[in-house]
Amino acid sequence: MDHLRSHPMFDPLPLPTRIHSINHPEDVRYFRQESWQWDALHYGRCTTSKASAALGFLEPNAGKALGIPVGFRKGAMEAYERLAKQIGCIQSLEDMQVLLTTDDKDATYYQPHRKQSWLWKIPTSNQTRPFAARYAARQTAVEREQRRKELKSRKIDDHRLIRSFRLDWGNSQEATSILTALNYFWQKDPGIRIKEVGMCGAGLPHNITGESLQVGATPDALIYYPNGTVEALEVKNHCPLIRTHFPQIPSHVDSHERNTIKRNRQRMRYTFRRKPITEPYLPIQYIPQLMMEMMCVGPKCHSAVMVRQTALEGALIIRLYRDDTWIDEMMYWLSKFQEDFVDKQIPPRSNFFWKNPRYRKFLEQTRNLTSNVELLDHIPNDAIQRMSGIRGHIPHPFLE
Repeated sequence: MDHLRSHPMFDPLPLPTRIHSINHPEDVRYFRQESWQWDALHYGRCTTSKASAALGFLEPNAGKALGIPVGFRKGAMEAYERLAKQIGCIQSLEDMQVLLTTDDKDATYYQPHRKQSWLWKIPTSNQTRPFAARYAARQTAVEREQRRKELKSRKIDDHRLIRSFRLDWGNSQEATSILTALNYFWQKDPGIRIKEVGMCGAGLPHNITGESLQVGATPDALIYYPNGTVEALEVKNHCPLIRTHFPQIPSHVDSHERNTIKRNRQRMRYTFRRKPITEPYLPIQYIPQLMMEMMCVGPKCHSAVMVRQTALEGALIIRLYRDDTWIDEMMYWLSKFQEDFVDKQIPPRSNFFWKNPRYRKFLEQTRNLTSNVELLDHIPNDAIQRMSGIRGHIPHPFLE
């Protein structure tokens, strides 16, 4: 991510230690995602990672009605536990100033990130070029080995391993996917800017009037156009690793050979696969995330872009248009979850909204939102800009 922050068309956030004053609740969006301040702002707050669960979309009946894959239907207990931490929720401007900023009276309010200009080169010729800037950095053998050792040093239970792979994949590929969006929209309009952003929405009227439900959203970046419009940018990186399914070992195999087969299978229990993205191009469980991001970014944000990037099959670029009627209904059900369960300290039961006729209508509205989805383009894998590795080869994606 640090390399992307030096891109000439990317506007990074400052280091958290360089933010010394908060003049408006929305100023907390200047804290980077990896900062402790960004983490602290999530206590007791309903953010995009918990929205689908709090809306009941991940319950058995609603999930089935919406066509959400079974693996995503994990219930709402994690959302309930997050929102129940209300005592730690930072809401007021005074608390934000005291708890989140550093005490340095000689520092300026907002000191920009210092860019490393040598990382990116803009060609001086007027020739057509595939990318906004040439990536001059190369991964050294030492950097690759450090990354390899970091991944190997982790001690993870086997049942959590595939989830860890997916998290590592998403983290290692996030900057590359944002760069894919930057290059794509730069081709359409060289005047665009991609801006890093933290948690948005702290200054929404709903949040500053003392409501028990506090919301927030952190897009992966914001796309700013010369005409003043802005789009939320969200990236999803599809991990190519899946569990390997082996046939049952025949009963006539002796114990020595059986143990050998088991050891070999243990080393090959995950497979690297090629899998193109198929319809629906925008899975319905991501709709609350994008709608909440548009709401929290502000009234000038009329759409959100999602980049779904794969390891070998390129990337899809999708746009979802804002629907304020749906957003209002989303806030109604999030508030009801807060009032019925969190405020009363009653854990939600399974299928907690299912019998409500208004809720069934809301599910139907959600299914109809697929008409608001626009497939912008498919980017071939060889058109995705990546770091060069040793001797000019592209490094393994996990080691980028």
